Amino acid sequence: MGNDFSRSSRIFFSPKQQVKPFQKQLQEIIKNKALYPVFFTGICMISLQMVIVGHLTIFLTNTESLSPMLAGQIFSVSLFLGMVGRIILASISDYFYRGNRRKPLLFSVLAAFASVLIFTMNIHTLPLWSLFLLSGWLGFFGIGWYSLFIVEVAEKSSEDSVGVTVSFALTLNQFAIISAPPIFGFIVDVKGYTWAWLSIAFLLLLSGIGLLKNKNC
Repeated sequence: MGNDFSRSSRIFFSPKQQVKPFQKQLQEIIKNKALYPVFFTGICMISLQMVIVGHLTIFLTNTESLSPMLAGQIFSVSLFLGMVGRIILASISDYFYRGNRRKPLLFSVLAAFASVLIFTMNIHTLPLWSLFLLSGWLGFFGIGWYSLFIVEVAEKSSEDSVGVTVSFALTLNQFAIISAPPIFGFIVDVKGYTWAWLSIAFLLLLSGIGLLKNKNC
């Protein structure tokens, strides 16, 4: 058993395996242009996700004249299906796309884009059940995308820079997490909800085009 341990230690702690300097890892990430569309998608989709969390109930309350409790119930459907989506979308990429993450990620972006476009229209005439359905659809793709994103970043990074690459992607996302809700709210105050949702839709459209043009999609 001692011999087995010594062999294992030589495999995992071989002196030949040297960690690259952080600066060199960062340079390799910047040079890896295949990751650019994924990084941009992460920024756009996490912005949508934060807008859902921060503004959906307020939007439904102000625009649809729903009670805060009912708006909260619709929002909870979005969160629940977002949780389910993170499992199902990742499973779909494994079983139906043979490990291709970008195709289901692209579909998630386009599906979220479609639901956001509906929010820009006059939804006063929509029945209540359709708001639950729309919110669930938005949550399933607008929140469920995240697992695909993380795996795609990890798989497209260098083998010896996975941690730094994922951290870099999450750092970019963090800027969007901080800035997206107040920017969305500012647009609402100045131009109204239609222009605010259109701005999100425009970002999602650019994200979808970027993924579609990428050769690895």
